Amino acid sequence: LNKWQGVHALRERARKLHMGILIIRFEMPFNVWCEGCENHIGMGVRYNAEKTKVGNFYSTPIFQFRMKCHLCDNYFEIRTDPKNFDYEIISGLRRQEKRWDMSQNDQVVPVDRETSNKLSTDAMYKLEHSELDHAKLKSALPQLDQLETFQKRWKDDFALNQELRNVFRTRKKEINNEKAVDDALLKKSSLDIELLKETESDRKLASMITSYRTVSTGREKHVAKLLEIEQRDIFDKEKASNSSDLSLIVGKFEKPQQIQKLEQCVLVSRNREKISKLDQQLDKCVQAIKGAVRCRGIVDASIRKNEDIIAGNSLSMSDERSLFCSELYEKRSHNDEHVEQHQMQADKSTRSVALLSTMCESNSLSTGLDLLQNYATASSESSSE
Repeated sequence: LNKWQGVHALRERARKLHMGILIIRFEMPFNVWCEGCENHIGMGVRYNAEKTKVGNFYSTPIFQFRMKCHLCDNYFEIRTDPKNFDYEIISGLRRQEKRWDMSQNDQVVPVDRETSNKLSTDAMYKLEHSELDHAKLKSALPQLDQLETFQKRWKDDFALNQELRNVFRTRKKEINNEKAVDDALLKKSSLDIELLKETESDRKLASMITSYRTVSTGREKHVAKLLEIEQRDIFDKEKASNSSDLSLIVGKFEKPQQIQKLEQCVLVSRNREKISKLDQQLDKCVQAIKGAVRCRGIVDASIRKNEDIIAGNSLSMSDERSLFCSELYEKRSHNDEHVEQHQMQADKSTRSVALLSTMCESNSLSTGLDLLQNYATASSESSSE
């Protein structure tokens, strides 16, 4: 039929068949650069090429392909290389060099003609070659077993597809639940943003924020500080145990009662400061009394010693003895007056401490003010005395 119509079965592809040229689809075997436009042509790009037989390598024909660049008017030619199992660029292209030794890349290395002739004629070489093949087989057995296991596992396509779809359905439900939670949060917050997926660092940061968060106001902190001062012991420098809670006091009393309580706490703290100062003065007085008593004992001892010395001397020294004794008695009387003054000051400090302690133990503001007035009256009377 084609002969009757005067056309070839390959139609336009065979229009140059009388010149020994067949038009085929040629796929670029490697990355190249066109020498006409210097553009890169990637591996796998297909062209309409003119295929021509140009020779033989033994019984294998050598073909040459001529094609035009799709980016410019340049033509390039590529020829097969059966000897090296490769393609050879004749003109118009520049190859990207990415060549390697196939034996070092675990690829099948073709056997050349010399090796095949040597295997057929040399028995010892064939034995050595077979030993190398057995050693390579032993080293590749674990990998082959693993490939067989995977092949058995992947043989049942239906089971694999069913398992994959089950995993996808489960994950899809989780994604929908997370999306519902995020949408509810965005709706509640009136936000129009995209929430990212929660991470472990986000969870740690949120837990730290909630753990170290404070909800107390400045007034509550001030009340807590005053209550802590109120619970301290008067004569102990260390803090006493805090038995009251801020939340109970704030929730128990009304605003006027809270203000009255704060004023009372302020008054008590001031009285405690006065008590601490009086305690210091009392300590100084006690130390002075102890020093005066020690001085009195020293004076008495010196008087007794001098009396013994004077008694052993002659009667002619009676005037000097009387003069020295009179001086010692004057020092003793002066020391007694100094001791009495310090003792009176210590009694005064003790009474002040007792009055202020009674004020701190009082529960109302009016009682504290009355006690302060009594303390002032007592202080004026003691000063007048």
